[in-house]
Amino acid sequence: LRFRVRIVNRGSAPATGVTFEEAAASHTALRTGSVHCSQGAVTAGNAAGDPQVECALGEIAPGGAAEVIFETEVGDPPTSVLELRQQGRVSAVEDPAGHLTDDPTSPAIDDPTTLLRRRTAALFAWKSDPVYLDLDGDGRPSAGDTLGYLVWIENRGDEHARDVVFEDRPDAPAALVAGSVLSSQGTVA
Repeated sequence: LRFRVRIVNRGSAPATGVTFEEAAASHTALRTGSVHCSQGAVTAGNAAGDPQVECALGEIAPGGAAEVIFETEVGDPPTSVLELRQQGRVSAVEDPAGHLTDDPTSPAIDDPTTLLRRRTAALFAWKSDPVYLDLDGDGRPSAGDTLGYLVWIENRGDEHARDVVFEDRPDAPAALVAGSVLSSQGTVA
């Protein structure tokens, strides 16, 4: 997940000694080397195992802004739906208590950015139908030829696909050759 935090000085005087800090949400880890700031320096977050982002942004002029960008990697969630909450804090010499970051997609004030991650199976299937036995030798399916179908089914999701059933019927007038169906797993019925 990539986060972009925009810090704006809406006051009439410069904000000095501005700092930003944000811990990685539970079930996530900071991606090593992903923290960048538009001014100042990254003081934590780019080393392996760093638990939070810290940036010393220096001074922000009235109406000015600074940005911090960082990425987190989601670990293996313990449930099928996982709510991820990210929230940082900005402080300055003039405001040492600071302010919490705000989710720009929500009307609430100073609320964390909340993302829902749903674990799902994502099945993809491919089917090819090369001629298996070409009686007339013309390289095309025709009467009397035997076709061999090859089907691949792949799960590209992050959850196991359960009770997967594949059904297929030959187009008329073709007929299924008894005993010709094989599967790499499961059963043929």
